[in-house]
Amino acid sequence: MLVGQKIYSSSVLLKILSRNKIKIIYYRQMKLTRYKNDFYHRFIYKNIDKILVITKNLERECEKLLPVDNNSISCLHYGINGSLHKKDFSRYEFLHSINLDPSLFTIGVFSRVEEQKGQHLVIEALKLINTREIQLVIVGHVMNDNYIASLKKLISEYGLEDKIRFVPFVEKPMEIMQCLNLTILSTYEETFGLVVAESMLVGTPVIGSNAGGVPEIIQDGMNGLLFETKNIQSLSEKIMIMIESKDLRDKFIKNGISFVKEKFDYDRHFSNLQDFIRAL
Repeated sequence: MLVGQKIYSSSVLLKILSRNKIKIIYYRQMKLTRYKNDFYHRFIYKNIDKILVITKNLERECEKLLPVDNNSISCLHYGINGSLHKKDFSRYEFLHSINLDPSLFTIGVFSRVEEQKGQHLVIEALKLINTREIQLVIVGHVMNDNYIASLKKLISEYGLEDKIRFVPFVEKPMEIMQCLNLTILSTYEETFGLVVAESMLVGTPVIGSNAGGVPEIIQDGMNGLLFETKNIQSLSEKIMIMIESKDLRDKFIKNGISFVKEKFDYDRHFSNLQDFIRAL
């Protein structure tokens, strides 16, 4: 049995040449961009026994764009290990360490720092809201020097230097999420949106872009809010709804924790994976 997140021709050749009955499971996590019906891909996918994907949206993409029997494709959501969220510091300690005010409403954005992740949308939304009572933490690897330079220019133009901080990539983002009042996923299109589910699990409300696999996690108005993708006005309105209604935030926290524990349970994920393996 071979299970992997990438397809290697060597794996397929091993299956063909082996005297044993090797099965191949491909666990796809990335969005498809084109129809893969050339000779190479037909050969590869003909020898894959099962394709697992992380969202129903990606499952539909695979059914349209891969040269396989649709019955060989199934959705297996991520499993989230809740034990990873235990932290060694408090909200007060974390925000003080980056020179932010623990008494203010604090928003976090967790993703690579590049244009399609939409950090500029959040900065623009804060400018539109026009209050000094909000601060922002942007966490992630810088992927494009020109883009982060443009973000810093925006921050300077809007006079938000004392309200926005950049934090490098962290191995355990849930530790920081717990220190915040809100997490925003501003990506143009995210295949899954793991940070949304992680934030829900630790009890931090979420706003996400209404695209890709995010609507499968955020049930708008039930466990979080969706905003119109790339729409700064829509995002700013959702942020204000979150800020103004503690009752709504409390509802989202309660429903979000229950939703993630039910749908993305770590042990259930591996149990379901074992079921797929046994079925082959």
